[in-house]
Amino acid sequence: MSTRDDIGGPSVVPLTSVGSLDTEEGARFLQGRLRLWAKVVGIVSGVFWIRDAVIMSLERSVQDCLVQPTFVVHGIAVALTWTIHILARQRWTRRTRLLRVLDIGGLLVQLLLYTALAWMVSLVYPRAGNLLGVLITGIMLTTRAVIIPEPPRRAAIINAVACLPLMGMATAQIPSLGAEAVGPAEALISTGMWAAAFVLIATVSQRVIYGLRTRVREARQLGQYTLEEKLGEGGMGRVFRARHAMLRRPTAVKLLPPEKVDVRHLERFEREVQLTAELTHPNTISIYDYGRTPDGIFYYAMEFLDGVNLEDLIKEHGPLPAERVVHVLRQVCGALAEAHDVGLIHRDVKPANVFLTQRGGEYDVVKVIDFGLVKDLHSADSSNTADGDDVLTGTPLYMAPEAIKSRDGVDERTDIYAVGAVGYFLLTGEPVFGGETVVEVCAAHLHEPPIPPGDRVPGGVPKDLQAVVLACLAKDPDERPADARRLRRDLDACADAGAWGTDQAQRWWEGRAPRRARHVDFGGSKTIDIDVGERMNAAE
Repeated sequence: MSTRDDIGGPSVVPLTSVGSLDTEEGARFLQGRLRLWAKVVGIVSGVFWIRDAVIMSLERSVQDCLVQPTFVVHGIAVALTWTIHILARQRWTRRTRLLRVLDIGGLLVQLLLYTALAWMVSLVYPRAGNLLGVLITGIMLTTRAVIIPEPPRRAAIINAVACLPLMGMATAQIPSLGAEAVGPAEALISTGMWAAAFVLIATVSQRVIYGLRTRVREARQLGQYTLEEKLGEGGMGRVFRARHAMLRRPTAVKLLPPEKVDVRHLERFEREVQLTAELTHPNTISIYDYGRTPDGIFYYAMEFLDGVNLEDLIKEHGPLPAERVVHVLRQVCGALAEAHDVGLIHRDVKPANVFLTQRGGEYDVVKVIDFGLVKDLHSADSSNTADGDDVLTGTPLYMAPEAIKSRDGVDERTDIYAVGAVGYFLLTGEPVFGGETVVEVCAAHLHEPPIPPGDRVPGGVPKDLQAVVLACLAKDPDERPADARRLRRDLDACADAGAWGTDQAQRWWEGRAPRRARHVDFGGSKTIDIDVGERMNAAE
């Protein structure tokens, strides 16, 4: 269901109430807004509290400072606002009703405090006290209106109730104002007019802000999916956490940015989703949906992964034990075996594209992600012209020699080389080859023999696993394992195969939970375009 908004251009309208604060997303938003409101009011009250303390300490005694009404009221206001701020940070308060109690209750208590102060001032300076009460109420309502948006009807009710302390103060000030020839009617009518003006201004402000938030949310609506949080950004798109209008399952949505919508990028983007959608292996990320918004943004929806990629895992925890490396690589081989069976070559296997997560009570479940550079060997256009005639795209740290020399030489064994490079990284915490430039790294892959991983790790690496990794890293593709299934059999033959199981994985995740990457982290090793000229120079 779509419509056209008031500012031009199509937008997709969700099936549920757009912009509602009475949802889980709305509760998170309200929690943040409430903390901000409490922080602003607390800082302002704190400034006046410090001012009173300095003035009193210079002109009077400390005892006089402690009983001075303004000092006491500002101090209570500071304590109250920071209490609200702390409470609003707690997970158990992430419920709309609790947050509204904190919000409205905090506002009313603040206004009661300050209007009581204004009444005390009016006992000595009647008109000044009345003006102080009016000023404080206006500032409070306006500040809240700017920070905390509300639906118009609810905003009007809350703002009207918030003016009751002001009207109570005006009633209490009648005897004092009478001394200055101000009658009861004049006092109540004048203060009431100010209160009505504040209610109108605050309500209109909240209505405008609430409407803008609604439009922003409409703009983040892609078909049945509402974008909630940006997870990362890479060369081929941006990934957002999303929520389906009807289903509760977590979803990640990848967008092709408008600046990337050209023939080359669009072909690559469509190839990625269409070919990945053909894969059903449990260690391959699942694609749910694909589409294009009315305003031309291409996107696809996939399963949301909560865990960590291998690159971040090694950076945070260091090299993995041999038995866990075997456990991880076996699953990678399973995903690649299915892809290779249907003629698909991943071409960008690297630690950042291998994700560890949990599924159905199982730990250390591998998901191979980002098939943006996949090559279809069965396609009539096997060269994948979407990459460009003079450009090879990949990650140099994990790129096979034949991929550096010519993209036409890429086949299943190219991915096998990358799996070996990933295994090397997992065992040592370092890539197979380093260098200051891309050319140096590519030249090392072409000509230099890798240092055995056992020579770079204190205590060494099991000989059988080291032999498998080095076999994958052979310069000649014919000397590597022929395919992913053969590589998995070689891993199964290692002495450490099966030593890392569900119990070990569960203990690790529960005791040393990794920094959560939440689906994908685009940091670390980059997928880049390598110019043919540079490749040829490196090859020479």
